[in-house]
Amino acid sequence: MKTVYFYLPKGTLNDATEYYCNLIKRAFKQEGYTIEIHDKLFKVKHDVYIVAITPADAYQIKKKNPKSRLVTWFQGVGPEEYIMLHGKTVKSFLVKKLSEYWERKALTQSDIRIFVSEAMLDHYKSKYQIPIDNYLIIPCYNKALNKDLIIDNSSKYENLSFVYAGSLYKWQCIEKTLEVFREVEKIDSSAHLTLLTKEETEAKQMAESYGIKNFDVKYVPLE
Repeated sequence: MKTVYFYLPKGTLNDATEYYCNLIKRAFKQEGYTIEIHDKLFKVKHDVYIVAITPADAYQIKKKNPKSRLVTWFQGVGPEEYIMLHGKTVKSFLVKKLSEYWERKALTQSDIRIFVSEAMLDHYKSKYQIPIDNYLIIPCYNKALNKDLIIDNSSKYENLSFVYAGSLYKWQCIEKTLEVFREVEKIDSSAHLTLLTKEETEAKQMAESYGIKNFDVKYVPLE
Protein backbone atom coordinates (compact mmCIF):
# COMPACT_ATOMS: atom_id res chain seq x y z
CA MET A 1 0.00 0.00 0.00
CA LYS A 2 1.25 3.48 -0.89
CA THR A 3 1.85 5.87 2.02
CA VAL A 4 2.40 9.62 2.17
CA TYR A 5 3.93 11.09 5.30
CA PHE A 6 3.03 14.54 6.68
CA TYR A 7 5.56 16.28 8.92
CA LEU A 8 3.46 18.56 11.15
CA PRO A 9 5.31 19.62 14.32
CA LYS A 10 3.21 20.69 17.29
CA GLY A 11 1.85 24.21 16.86
CA THR A 12 1.99 23.99 13.07
CA LEU A 13 -1.74 23.69 12.48
CA ASN A 14 -4.37 26.37 12.98
CA ASP A 15 -7.81 27.03 11.49
CA ALA A 16 -6.35 28.04 8.12
CA THR A 17 -3.48 25.56 7.77
CA GLU A 18 -5.52 22.57 8.92
CA TYR A 19 -8.09 23.08 6.16
CA TYR A 20 -5.36 23.51 3.55
CA CYS A 21 -3.51 20.39 4.71
CA ASN A 22 -6.74 18.44 4.50
CA LEU A 23 -7.00 19.44 0.82
CA ILE A 24 -3.56 17.98 0.19
CA LYS A 25 -4.43 14.84 2.15
CA ARG A 26 -7.62 14.40 0.14
CA ALA A 27 -5.69 14.62 -3.13
CA PHE A 28 -3.32 11.87 -2.04
CA LYS A 29 -6.19 9.70 -0.77
CA GLN A 30 -7.89 9.99 -4.15
CA GLU A 31 -4.72 8.59 -5.68
CA GLY A 32 -4.82 5.57 -3.36
CA TYR A 33 -2.38 6.71 -0.67
CA THR A 34 -2.74 6.17 3.05
CA ILE A 35 -1.79 9.07 5.32
CA GLU A 36 0.66 9.08 8.23
CA ILE A 37 1.14 12.14 10.45
CA HIS A 38 4.37 12.80 12.35
CA ASP A 39 5.06 15.67 14.74
CA LYS A 40 8.74 14.79 15.22
CA LEU A 41 11.53 14.29 12.69
CA PHE A 42 11.53 10.78 11.31
CA LYS A 43 13.42 8.59 8.86
CA VAL A 44 11.94 6.22 6.30
CA LYS A 45 13.72 3.39 4.54
CA HIS A 46 12.15 3.75 1.14
CA ASP A 47 11.29 6.29 -1.55
CA VAL A 48 8.03 7.96 -0.43
CA TYR A 49 6.25 11.29 -0.58
CA ILE A 50 6.75 13.50 2.47
CA VAL A 51 4.77 16.72 2.86
CA ALA A 52 6.13 19.72 4.78
CA ILE A 53 4.42 23.06 5.20
CA THR A 54 7.36 25.36 5.94
CA PRO A 55 10.76 25.67 4.21
CA ALA A 56 12.56 25.02 7.51
CA ASP A 57 10.64 21.77 8.00
CA ALA A 58 11.23 20.80 4.37
CA TYR A 59 14.98 21.33 4.82
CA GLN A 60 15.07 19.15 7.96
CA ILE A 61 13.02 16.39 6.34
CA LYS A 62 15.16 16.30 3.19
CA LYS A 63 18.32 16.23 5.27
CA LYS A 64 16.95 13.24 7.20
CA ASN A 65 15.47 11.56 4.13
CA PRO A 66 17.53 12.55 1.07
CA LYS A 67 15.84 10.00 -1.21
CA SER A 68 12.30 11.04 -0.34
CA ARG A 69 10.01 12.85 -2.76
CA LEU A 70 9.41 16.15 -1.02
CA VAL A 71 6.19 18.17 -1.30
CA THR A 72 6.44 21.66 0.18
CA TRP A 73 3.62 24.12 0.76
CA PHE A 74 5.00 27.66 0.75
CA GLN A 75 2.50 29.51 2.96
CA GLY A 76 4.19 32.90 2.96
CA VAL A 77 7.49 34.72 2.62
CA GLY A 78 9.13 34.02 5.96
CA PRO A 79 12.26 36.20 5.76
CA GLU A 80 10.32 39.31 4.83
CA GLU A 81 7.60 38.59 7.40
CA TYR A 82 10.20 38.26 10.16
CA ILE A 83 11.64 41.69 9.35
CA MET A 84 8.15 43.20 9.41
CA LEU A 85 7.48 41.68 12.84
CA HIS A 86 10.81 42.39 14.52
CA GLY A 87 12.33 45.35 12.67
CA LYS A 88 15.79 45.73 11.17
CA THR A 89 18.07 44.46 13.91
CA VAL A 90 21.21 42.33 13.85
CA LYS A 91 19.17 39.34 15.02
CA SER A 92 16.58 39.97 12.31
CA PHE A 93 19.31 40.10 9.67
CA LEU A 94 20.73 36.75 10.84
CA VAL A 95 17.30 35.10 11.03
CA LYS A 96 16.47 36.45 7.57
CA LYS A 97 19.65 34.96 6.10
CA LEU A 98 18.97 31.57 7.71
CA SER A 99 15.35 31.65 6.53
CA GLU A 100 16.50 32.45 3.00
CA TYR A 101 18.88 29.49 3.11
CA TRP A 102 15.99 27.18 4.07
CA GLU A 103 13.77 28.78 1.44
CA ARG A 104 16.27 28.27 -1.38
CA LYS A 105 16.91 24.67 -0.32
CA ALA A 106 13.19 23.91 -0.19
CA LEU A 107 12.62 25.46 -3.59
CA THR A 108 15.43 23.52 -5.25
CA GLN A 109 14.98 20.17 -3.44
CA SER A 110 11.19 19.82 -3.55
CA ASP A 111 9.62 17.52 -6.11
CA ILE A 112 6.27 19.34 -5.90
CA ARG A 113 5.96 22.96 -4.82
CA ILE A 114 2.64 24.47 -3.74
CA PHE A 115 2.27 28.25 -3.87
CA VAL A 116 -0.72 30.37 -2.83
CA SER A 117 -0.54 32.82 -5.75
CA GLU A 118 1.15 33.73 -9.01
CA ALA A 119 2.63 36.72 -7.16
CA MET A 120 4.39 34.38 -4.73
CA LEU A 121 5.81 32.33 -7.60
CA ASP A 122 7.04 35.51 -9.32
CA HIS A 123 8.57 36.68 -6.03
CA TYR A 124 10.64 33.51 -5.66
CA LYS A 125 11.72 33.49 -9.30
CA SER A 126 12.84 37.11 -9.09
CA LYS A 127 14.49 36.82 -5.68
CA TYR A 128 16.52 33.66 -6.23
CA GLN A 129 16.91 33.66 -10.01
CA ILE A 130 16.38 29.90 -10.18
CA PRO A 131 14.11 27.83 -12.44
CA ILE A 132 10.97 26.66 -10.64
CA ASP A 133 8.97 23.90 -12.25
CA ASN A 134 6.56 21.15 -11.18
CA TYR A 135 4.43 23.41 -9.02
CA LEU A 136 0.79 24.02 -8.16
CA ILE A 137 -0.92 27.30 -7.29
CA ILE A 138 -3.75 26.85 -4.77
CA PRO A 139 -5.16 30.05 -3.25
CA CYS A 140 -5.08 29.98 0.55
CA TYR A 141 -8.57 29.73 2.00
CA ASN A 142 -10.35 27.78 4.70
CA LYS A 143 -14.00 27.61 3.67
CA ALA A 144 -15.74 26.76 0.41
CA LEU A 145 -17.69 29.63 -1.16
CA ASN A 146 -21.46 29.28 -0.81
CA LYS A 147 -22.58 30.67 -4.17
CA ASP A 148 -26.25 30.36 -3.24
CA LEU A 149 -25.84 33.15 -0.70
CA ILE A 150 -24.55 35.48 -3.41
CA ILE A 151 -27.06 34.56 -6.11
CA ASP A 152 -30.28 34.14 -4.12
CA ASN A 153 -29.92 36.45 -1.12
CA SER A 154 -29.16 39.84 -2.66
CA SER A 155 -31.06 41.49 0.21
CA LYS A 156 -28.20 40.32 2.44
CA TYR A 157 -26.14 43.19 1.00
CA GLU A 158 -28.62 46.05 1.39
CA ASN A 159 -26.68 47.35 4.41
CA LEU A 160 -22.93 47.80 4.42
CA SER A 161 -21.53 45.04 6.60
CA PHE A 162 -17.90 43.90 6.50
CA VAL A 163 -16.06 41.02 8.15
CA TYR A 164 -12.34 40.69 8.79
CA ALA A 165 -11.38 37.10 9.66
CA GLY A 166 -7.83 36.28 10.68
CA SER A 167 -5.05 37.16 13.06
CA LEU A 168 -3.41 40.55 13.51
CA TYR A 169 0.00 39.99 11.92
CA LYS A 170 1.34 43.09 10.24
CA TRP A 171 1.41 41.53 6.76
CA GLN A 172 -2.32 40.85 6.97
CA CYS A 173 -2.85 44.62 6.80
CA ILE A 174 -5.30 44.97 9.68
CA GLU A 175 -4.24 48.63 10.06
CA LYS A 176 -5.10 49.34 6.43
CA THR A 177 -8.42 47.53 6.88
CA LEU A 178 -9.30 49.78 9.81
CA GLU A 179 -8.19 52.90 7.93
CA VAL A 180 -10.41 52.02 4.97
CA PHE A 181 -13.42 51.19 7.13
CA ARG A 182 -13.03 54.47 9.02
CA GLU A 183 -13.53 56.27 5.71
CA VAL A 184 -16.50 54.04 4.83
CA GLU A 185 -18.10 54.89 8.17
CA LYS A 186 -17.76 58.60 7.37
CA ILE A 187 -19.77 58.06 4.17
CA ASP A 188 -22.36 55.71 5.68
CA SER A 189 -22.77 55.99 9.46
CA SER A 190 -24.74 52.72 9.53
CA ALA A 191 -21.89 50.64 8.10
CA HIS A 192 -20.68 47.87 10.42
CA LEU A 193 -17.41 45.97 10.82
CA THR A 194 -17.02 42.57 12.48
CA LEU A 195 -13.53 41.40 13.44
CA LEU A 196 -13.26 37.63 13.84
CA THR A 197 -9.96 36.88 15.57
CA LYS A 198 -8.51 35.08 18.58
CA GLU A 199 -6.77 38.30 19.64
CA GLU A 200 -10.04 39.84 20.80
CA THR A 201 -8.68 42.35 23.33
CA GLU A 202 -5.99 43.69 20.99
CA ALA A 203 -8.43 43.92 18.06
CA LYS A 204 -10.90 45.93 20.18
CA GLN A 205 -8.15 48.32 21.25
CA MET A 206 -7.01 48.80 17.64
CA ALA A 207 -10.53 49.52 16.36
CA GLU A 208 -11.08 52.05 19.14
CA SER A 209 -7.74 53.73 18.42
CA TYR A 210 -8.94 54.38 14.84
CA GLY A 211 -12.12 55.99 16.13
CA ILE A 212 -14.38 53.32 14.65
CA LYS A 213 -17.85 53.32 16.21
CA ASN A 214 -19.82 50.45 14.64
CA PHE A 215 -17.81 47.32 15.22
CA ASP A 216 -17.73 44.15 17.26
CA VAL A 217 -15.04 41.59 17.92
CA LYS A 218 -15.70 37.87 18.10
CA TYR A 219 -14.01 34.55 17.69
CA VAL A 220 -15.67 31.53 16.16
CA PRO A 221 -14.06 28.15 15.43
CA LEU A 222 -13.63 27.13 11.80
CA GLU A 223 -16.64 24.83 11.74
